[in-house]
Amino acid sequence: MIEGPVLIAFDQSAWLWFIQHPPPYIYKLGRREGTREVYVRREMEFKKYYLDLMMVPLSFMISISYHLWLWHKVRTQPLSTVIGANAHGRRLWVSTIMKDNEKKNILAIQTIRNTIMGSTLMATTSIVLCCGLAAVVSSSYSVKKPLNDTIYGAQGQFMVALKYVTLLVLFLFSFMCHSLSIRFISQVNFLINCPQDSTLTSTYVSELLEKSFTLSMIGNRLFYSALPVMLWIFGPVLVLLCSSTMVPVLYNLDLLFGDSKNGKMREMEFHKSYLDLILIPLSFSISIGYHIWLWHKIRTQPVSTVIGVNAHGRRLWVSTIMKDNEKKNILAVQTIRNTIMGSTLMATTSILLCSGLAAVISSTYSVKKPLNDTIYGAHGEFMVSLKYVTLLVLFLFSFMCHSLSIRFISQVNYLINCSQDSTVVTSTYVSELLEKSSALNAIGNRIFYSALPVVLWIFGPVLVFLCSLTMVPVLYNLDILNGDSKKGRTSDIGNEV
Repeated sequence: MIEGPVLIAFDQSAWLWFIQHPPPYIYKLGRREGTREVYVRREMEFKKYYLDLMMVPLSFMISISYHLWLWHKVRTQPLSTVIGANAHGRRLWVSTIMKDNEKKNILAIQTIRNTIMGSTLMATTSIVLCCGLAAVVSSSYSVKKPLNDTIYGAQGQFMVALKYVTLLVLFLFSFMCHSLSIRFISQVNFLINCPQDSTLTSTYVSELLEKSFTLSMIGNRLFYSALPVMLWIFGPVLVLLCSSTMVPVLYNLDLLFGDSKNGKMREMEFHKSYLDLILIPLSFSISIGYHIWLWHKIRTQPVSTVIGVNAHGRRLWVSTIMKDNEKKNILAVQTIRNTIMGSTLMATTSILLCSGLAAVISSTYSVKKPLNDTIYGAHGEFMVSLKYVTLLVLFLFSFMCHSLSIRFISQVNYLINCSQDSTVVTSTYVSELLEKSSALNAIGNRIFYSALPVVLWIFGPVLVFLCSLTMVPVLYNLDILNGDSKKGRTSDIGNEV
């Protein structure tokens, strides 16, 4: 055997063969290093996408929440909104024109023409911008590269394309709404000068005119919502700031503020519930968004999370217990008992809190009235009831998850001590039951913890938002493995999981 360093002169063909057929230890090392590089690269990609994943959906939620509230306002209190008051005025206008059509027919045509010109302008602008964006998206010349270093947020090819395509879709829908608006008002252009009969009434013409104006308004709102998306090119922070700024601007444009007592009362009611309408959905969106990301992380990179590593450990534990069941059967039952005790504690706590909350909701004694002057946000009877009912629902679902978890682990309590001769009761099947129990336990705990911000909602929506923002980094540090332990587990059991 030759010892020590040996220098061998490879010719070109031998070197190519060595590259194409590396030794096993080099292949294995390369595979492990490749796995680490994949995890590091994915982690870096997530850090780039983090702001976009959080701020852009929040921005859309702000705008959508406001317009849902506005739609409800128009449906329930139309005369307190500009949209409702204008609709009432248009109905009167149609009725007046059709009653005295001989003198006012030219006036009606000229008025409708002005409206068509406005919709035509918006439709033309939208389709021209669509053509420009389509050219940018399909262009091979990367004109946006010089901006990459100044963008704060995701700046890859996919994200840049997503931004332009989102703008394209918004402008396309805006064009569609305006073109449909022109179609309806063109029918009004003919029908408003027709004599009234049993079919062609002023009510029918008013309905056509309302459809036209509704489509025109939707097209305008879609066009305006493209402004924050346009700022997304320069980073997600500007999107959130723009959306947050647009809501009070649109509120002052959409709502009527009168000097009457009723008008002032309605304005005060909105100002009281304004923070709740904005901050509470944002708080839930933050929590839900984090847990959706965590679920994706567990599915794609399980060994980089505490949940994934624990699941791997439980599978090994079941396999070890069932292989040497004669010596470890008592150990298995005692271990399962400890888990059942934890789930029993959480289930009992949840159902006790449900009972207390049910008593508070059904009680006629208004113990919460002294807090009204100190709460910053909505504190009417409906809002107070909503807070307590939300807490009740969360604790009920937490109890349900923990009780189901106990049900599954009780089955494991029996099956783990069965012989493996059966083709049905195998270690894989028992592991699946244990995983279902653990998953339900984890969901029950998360629902229970999510009730903490809702408890703070009793004292105002600002605390809910701050609590949700604080909980995300805390849960992140508890759920994700960082440092050398993550690298070790990745290289050791990455291929198994």
